[in-house]
Amino acid sequence: MQDTSRKINLFITELIKNKIDAALIYNLANKDKHLYYLTGLDIEYCFLLILAGQKKVIVYTSILESERVKNILPYEVVVINKPISRMINYQLKKEKIKKLAVNFNCMIINEYNKFKKVLNTKMIDCSDILTKIRQQKTKQEQEFIKKACEITDKVFTEILNNFKNFKTEQNIADFIRQRFYHYNVTESFPTIIASGKNAAIPHYLPKDIPLNNGFCIIDFGCKYKEYCSDMTRTVFIGKPTAKQIKLYKTVLSTKKAAEFSIRLNKRCSTAEKAARKELGILQKKFIHGLGHGVGLDVHESPNISCRSKDIFLENAVFTIEPGIYFSEELGIRIEDDYIITKNGLEKLTKSTEQLMIIQ
Repeated sequence: MQDTSRKINLFITELIKNKIDAALIYNLANKDKHLYYLTGLDIEYCFLLILAGQKKVIVYTSILESERVKNILPYEVVVINKPISRMINYQLKKEKIKKLAVNFNCMIINEYNKFKKVLNTKMIDCSDILTKIRQQKTKQEQEFIKKACEITDKVFTEILNNFKNFKTEQNIADFIRQRFYHYNVTESFPTIIASGKNAAIPHYLPKDIPLNNGFCIIDFGCKYKEYCSDMTRTVFIGKPTAKQIKLYKTVLSTKKAAEFSIRLNKRCSTAEKAARKELGILQKKFIHGLGHGVGLDVHESPNISCRSKDIFLENAVFTIEPGIYFSEELGIRIEDDYIITKNGLEKLTKSTEQLMIIQ
């Protein structure tokens, strides 16, 4: 409950700072994860009205859910008994609200038109505000992400211990799914198992084909209490050449260079620039961004790339994942999850980064 109150208060502070009177976050058929973020509720027909100046919160929901919501949240709960747009408009008129923030990223045009027709209030997009506050993870969010990372590390150790039993790429993906089920978590995204020349395809999906000799990219993560992890390791099947070992070490040193460059409140773009400088001539083989935020979504703010205007905010969780790809030949990617605090950068995924050779 303290975690929910903190998030609501942080949101209210940003609304007031932006001279916005109120905000409406809701779930219909198209769910907005920010409702879950702010309240912990995952209810399909639910509306959260936040009156910034009064620091008042009202939850509108069906009679089927009202008692449960009352037991969870310390806010006023109103049963929806007429068109919700009319109920919201009544409250806005009563409180003399002039500017209402809504999340345009999750509002379909039909909903926008319905609200616009009824509300006598100007609707303003608050997606950037929500994105900003979600970057700064609370202690509880940090604990959930750390647990997801811990489980991911455990499963990677189990993958290595059982590698001799895997015959196909799909075998490894199935094993990961089974182990996540054992730990009572789910995949945070479709697992990538790419062996041999398939590793040259960054978002390759595993097939029921024999594991090929060469580099094998294993990119996977889980959700613990809705919060994600995202880790990539590249192992080698067979005996690597000196050139292949050198390429792997180059990617690893690139990741270290990016880590070293990261500073609190500095631009995220500096990290990718440092990585590309370390790669040198190989940077043309680095065909994606260096990293991304992790939280309720496996890809969220901040964006860590040369073009990003984001900065590293305190308690942000994100990945660093340099990679190089040689078409029809090989791919190497190493990825870990991190949190940045006032004390510096902390790596949350702990699995070995050294090249694991499987013969």
